[in-house]
Amino acid sequence: MEFSIELQDHEGVVHREFRSTFSYQDTLYHLNGEVQSKLNIDRKYQELFLEGQRLGGFSEDKLQTLGLKHRSKVVVRHNMVASWKAFVDTFELARQASAQKQFIRLERTVGQALGHLMPLVDAKLLVAYPQFDPIFRQFEGNFSRYMDQEYKFIESAAHKYFSKVFADNPECPTLHIKCEKKGPEEDGVQGGLICYIMRSKSPIGKFYVKEHMAHATGQHADLRELFVYKLLELIGVGPKVHFIPNVHYSSFGLYIGTEEVPSFRRADTNGLEISSEVHAQRALLRRLLFVKDLHSKNYGLNGDGKLSIIDIQIKDFVQPEMVHKYLEGYQSWKGSKEIRIQVAKDCIQNWNLQENFERANTAISMQKELFKMHSVSYKPSRNFDDYFVQINNNLNALMERLK
Repeated sequence: MEFSIELQDHEGVVHREFRSTFSYQDTLYHLNGEVQSKLNIDRKYQELFLEGQRLGGFSEDKLQTLGLKHRSKVVVRHNMVASWKAFVDTFELARQASAQKQFIRLERTVGQALGHLMPLVDAKLLVAYPQFDPIFRQFEGNFSRYMDQEYKFIESAAHKYFSKVFADNPECPTLHIKCEKKGPEEDGVQGGLICYIMRSKSPIGKFYVKEHMAHATGQHADLRELFVYKLLELIGVGPKVHFIPNVHYSSFGLYIGTEEVPSFRRADTNGLEISSEVHAQRALLRRLLFVKDLHSKNYGLNGDGKLSIIDIQIKDFVQPEMVHKYLEGYQSWKGSKEIRIQVAKDCIQNWNLQENFERANTAISMQKELFKMHSVSYKPSRNFDDYFVQINNNLNALMERLK
């Protein structure tokens, strides 16, 4: 017997069609196997129809006894395909909420869309219906940050951590911690999650929390990054920083929480004027500590008009000569060499860099111990001991040049 087999969706649109030959002794089990082989739909997700009627029966039932005969047409559907329309409808609502900057509604509708989508992904609906993939890619492109379960881990860890920091009474809690994902208007602001801390409905803190070493990404730890965040706090150039561990899941995670800088203005703020001295301070730290990603969205001025760096990354490969390039200048630099020299002399003294290098190193001792406890690995290029020697050499070389 030769059958025509069509794959249709919930609207009756034919997506694929093929023919297959069966013997008179073949059973429903054999037909299910052929459908799985050709259409990539697992047996448990198959719905088969013959002349508009659901094809029921047991695996051992012969195809002839189920009414199938030569040249029969069997219609196949994935039994979860009807949920695709629900996903597409909520995706459109999420896009509308995003366009209108209705972030509470956006969070809700994206959550609903994910509720429809994730079971479909698990059931391999998109494998059976590859024509649906462009819509999935659009959703992923627009809302990928909502798809990462890591945000749930961050939120849970932030609740536990800040409850202890602000000494909330576990028997009579007065602290309310509300965490939100960053909206599109806050791109560039440090962190991926914003945590608002309130006591008896009065705000007492706002923190930006980002992944350092995540469950989902398996990102390697980088003690150099923790060190620089702590150093920037100590010298008054960065926000107060918290290292938030998450040890309540099967793998270890660590997040970086930075307190909101009062009256912070990003460097790309319209009309903001930044002096040559502040530019020189930024350049000095960037080259002294091998910092990258110091673009205009990651630094600016605090309420006192002083340099404030709110987000950083460390280069994987350090270049000792970078500190000399600071003194020599570079193509985009608009100030004079005299300014750079004076700024370097003032910063080494006012920031007390030699002592604060040591203080920052001591301040991350608990994180070092935590990483040892959880057997956290490091990329060779992120070896902290080597880095600490190199930045001290960098500082000593700079001080020698300034004599």
